[in-house]
Amino acid sequence: MSSRKLSLDDAAAFIASALERSRTHSANAAIVAKALVAAEADGLKGHGFSRVPSYAAQAKIGKIDGQASPRVEHVTPALIRIDARHGFAFPAIDAAVLALTEATPIMGVATAAIRRSHHCGVAGHPVERLAEAGLMAMLDNPGEVDKVKVDPALMPNLVSETIRWATPVIHMRRTARTDCELGG
Repeated sequence: MSSRKLSLDDAAAFIASALERSRTHSANAAIVAKALVAAEADGLKGHGFSRVPSYAAQAKIGKIDGQASPRVEHVTPALIRIDARHGFAFPAIDAAVLALTEATPIMGVATAAIRRSHHCGVAGHPVERLAEAGLMAMLDNPGEVDKVKVDPALMPNLVSETIRWATPVIHMRRTARTDCELGG
């Protein structure tokens, strides 16, 4: 068996082509391929290329509706419900990220819920996209957004600092297991 190196773009095109041959709409195939390539590039191999055969097989037999387009419903201006319609999760997640980036600046906060979707893979990637859009913790710190607008050189630290401000583990506490001296 021979191997060859592919660029990330070539890998995405190869995966999308395989999915399209397995009854997946080209737009959905491109979105899924992009997500799988991102996972692989981040070293998350269990959520990357290794998923292609099973995703293609499941689309081919109809376990996943590769033709499904997510339906976005604004229940309220700040509550978005997305029906993946038994399709891949990634197009529904993309719809959620788009809806959230549109609703949050207007409403101050927004929530999206996705139902009837296939496996979502790496959940961190959409969260990174929300952070890159300034939606994580920036609502509580609008002055920080203004600083980045004035000095774009601050942008590279935006995501990591935003995650520090809005850590998802706020209820995790550290407990000393041995006696220690404080302030000495």
